[in-house]
Amino acid sequence: MLIRSISGVRGLVKTDLLPETCAAYAAAAHTMFPDGVIMIGRDSRPSGEHLSDAMVEILLNYGRDVISLGIVPTPTVQFMVERTDAVAGVVITASHNPIEWNGLKFIRGDGTFFRSDECNSLLSSSIKHLQECPHEEKPRCRKCPTPCYSKEEWKNVAKIMKYAGIKLGVGKIGKRLKKLFN
Repeated sequence: MLIRSISGVRGLVKTDLLPETCAAYAAAAHTMFPDGVIMIGRDSRPSGEHLSDAMVEILLNYGRDVISLGIVPTPTVQFMVERTDAVAGVVITASHNPIEWNGLKFIRGDGTFFRSDECNSLLSSSIKHLQECPHEEKPRCRKCPTPCYSKEEWKNVAKIMKYAGIKLGVGKIGKRLKKLFN
């Protein structure tokens, strides 16, 4: 299960925080970040490279300018965002959690972390990017701008939304998720 908090998103890398999850958050972040450069950094966890690659790939697919800082401390990404023309940043780290974990921290243009309301908007937006794909190649068919999810993965999203107290909308995605709750 993904854990969402004011610190961002974190989860076990083999079951919850997959490259596909990072891609969905990258697609959501793209809609929230203003136009401009996005800085991405990560800690030294082995899983960080794949998660970073997934995030950078999606942002580049959306035409964003991305600077990958590689392995750097979280404050370095904050400093680089604040002191350059970057509009936002993402740090791939699980801080003090064991190596089996990793996470995403989102940084505003002023070098501070996302506020609670911004984190909630990011989650809601990332869920909008989770859609079943008509293509056969899963989990990422490369024909869709965001990852393709199975019915079982949709159920996990629905559980997260229910746990987080997020109300389901009446749109196409909301209707699909409501069916999974019943």
